Amino acid sequence: MADPARRSDPDERPADASEALSLDSLIHERTRLGIVSTLAGHERLAFTELRDTLGLTDGNLSAHARKLEDAGYL
Repeated sequence: MADPARRSDPDERPADASEALSLDSLIHERTRLGIVSTLAGHERLAFTELRDTLGLTDGNLSAHARKLEDAGYL
């Protein structure tokens, strides 16, 4: 079976529902998704601006950002 992440046609539909529902839980956690979404809307954003926008503590933002960075999202 071909790797679904390597489809040659990006418009190709998943073979089954389980493939369509397989989401990366690392990025779909609420805070991490908020980080990525907020950063996507800005060319540049300081740590403190991101922290204040999302209402996080320094430590909380740092820990989530580190996980996203380790996974290659940041």
